[in-house]
Amino acid sequence: MFGVLPGCHDGTPSGGGGGGKGGTSASVLVNIGDSSVDRVVALDLTINQIALTSSSGASANLLTTPAKVEFRHIAGSLQPLATTTVGGDTYTTATITLDATAHATVLDATGTPRPQQTVTLSTTSFPVTLGSVVVSSTPMVLNIEFNMATSVNVDPSFNVTISPSFAGALNTVVTTNPQVETGKFEDVDGTITGITSPHFTLAVAQASNSLIIVTNTSTVFVGVAGLAGLATSNVVEVTGALQSNGSLLATKVEALDLTAGGLEVNGMVTSITGAPASSVQEIVHNEATPTLTKPTIGGPFTVGGMAGAAYAEDTDEVDLTGLSLPTFDATTLTKGQQIRVTTSTPSTTSITTAHVMLQLQAVTGQVLSSTGGGPGTSGVIVLNLPSDSYLTLLTGETQITVFQQTSTQFVGITTVSPGGNLRARGLLLFNSGATPHWQMVASRLTAP
Repeated sequence: MFGVLPGCHDGTPSGGGGGGKGGTSASVLVNIGDSSVDRVVALDLTINQIALTSSSGASANLLTTPAKVEFRHIAGSLQPLATTTVGGDTYTTATITLDATAHATVLDATGTPRPQQTVTLSTTSFPVTLGSVVVSSTPMVLNIEFNMATSVNVDPSFNVTISPSFAGALNTVVTTNPQVETGKFEDVDGTITGITSPHFTLAVAQASNSLIIVTNTSTVFVGVAGLAGLATSNVVEVTGALQSNGSLLATKVEALDLTAGGLEVNGMVTSITGAPASSVQEIVHNEATPTLTKPTIGGPFTVGGMAGAAYAEDTDEVDLTGLSLPTFDATTLTKGQQIRVTTSTPSTTSITTAHVMLQLQAVTGQVLSSTGGGPGTSGVIVLNLPSDSYLTLLTGETQITVFQQTSTQFVGITTVSPGGNLRARGLLLFNSGATPHWQMVASRLTAP
């Protein structure tokens, strides 16, 4: 999922917006998500515009420039797309306008990525009914879901057609323990382009415009002493939330590269050389760099230096308490895992990395068994993977164990029942000593 964050009230004007009546205005965080197709390991759409239409006929454009977004890596989550201000009114419809050209990368029957395909869309404008939602001065969150499962078809020859389908809802921001549907944003990677304490400006590759990030004394800085230790061209990752005043407050800022020209790449591992791994090939999902030297989204990218790299897991959104899990390192690294790598020497095709971070990702399957209850309970869920699951095609595995913790979020569901289909997003590990071998600690459980 990704999000558009219209209207950050931080003293800095932003683009887009408009519409409304009566002189009031509000910040609107627009989230767009997807329910992924298992065989599809990368898919990008270029969003030219998202426009709100009110019952009075007024229109508010939310994007200042088009944004190309890769959907596989944000399955089951949300990501900022833009910031703007929207006039107060009663809004009934959001219209998404896409560029006619999309791209997709799929796995064949042997788990080998096919060359990236260019796909032409026959329809590019998609109205989404929101009901009648009153917007005044309180920040709002617009959630739009791209249903990849019903939008994408892969034929027996692995040719891809896309007929996009979207759904949406407009909600009031929640300022106490928000979820991604109500204002929180997680793991947003970008390049710092300006710093004016306590703010910094973050250029995000898959966003319409730069984001103004606010810090305070509660902001946790990782890999750097604080805002004073950061500089323009640094690559960072930010987690935070939309505030009641419309600003984007960072709860955590992690320095990924403090050189003037580094590169961060996020992608799915599709092949591994060596045991332990000495190098891998991944399908690129996202990147952050101040330079023009960067890989193609959806294309292959080679990462060396894996044997000597430092390995870590992104545990901010998952609870590992009480679980016996394998260590993530060059020995247990497995095809299908989502990783983040960094380098101070950018390239379009290959790098040598010193740092590997296991990222959250989504998997879908049919519930075979479940020992947990609803939200706030813990348990173990076993999923049967579909035959075209990326994990099955890449590794031959047909099941996965999902650990439900008391902090695991239930989104759109209240129970997990055998026989039903489920999408889990979390930290994915391969445990050769367990059955099934695949294990995931879930941060979120949703209907696919």
